[in-house]
Amino acid sequence: MAETPFDDWLLRENEQTCRNLGRTRRPIGPARPGANQQSYQNCGLECCRQIINRVRQREGKEPVSEQLLLIYALRQGLAQGPRLSSQDSPRQLAPICGTSAGDRRDLLADFGIVAELRGRPFESEEAARNQRFQRCILPALAERKGVVAAVWGARLWPPSLVKGKGISPGAPEFSHAVVPIACNGGTVFLNDSGVLAHCGRTVPVALFVESLIPTDSVLITRDPVWI
Repeated sequence: MAETPFDDWLLRENEQTCRNLGRTRRPIGPARPGANQQSYQNCGLECCRQIINRVRQREGKEPVSEQLLLIYALRQGLAQGPRLSSQDSPRQLAPICGTSAGDRRDLLADFGIVAELRGRPFESEEAARNQRFQRCILPALAERKGVVAAVWGARLWPPSLVKGKGISPGAPEFSHAVVPIACNGGTVFLNDSGVLAHCGRTVPVALFVESLIPTDSVLITRDPVWI
């Protein structure tokens, strides 16, 4: 298997990009989970925010906050939930603000980051997962591009966390988005912004591949991000 070696300092810096998300989380309205997790089931937006803020950091710009990106996405129709106009108050946002792969691509484009959707249908789910990893994700990681992958949280997360959410460990349940950043020695390094303890998490390749949602496209930036 091809590897995407990363210098230790770069892995730590990219993990910090994920952890920094919590510092700019100021939940609006009824969502009050604190800084340790996302406020609106907006994992796709928070994955994009990692990529956006990493690029902005290199450009010497201030990071984008959770609520700013969320409100922008709702106003542009790039997230589920009530579409907001510039005059609407965001005070009543509900904790349901998911995104599609296409939404995430368009959102990155609005911030000047070109990305594409990769992956095509296969005869079996297993083939689809393996091909997405081998042909799409691994080459992108080798070039240090930004990647957002859709996974089943019930498969990727530790069983104790899954049971705490009232779902069955290992089941194809709880659609989620994560940012893989490297693969080395049979291990995938990823940032899971849903739980800050999972920023810089390492998981076996087999577990990561098994967790991929075979019907969802992988989002990959045109240019390197993690540099």
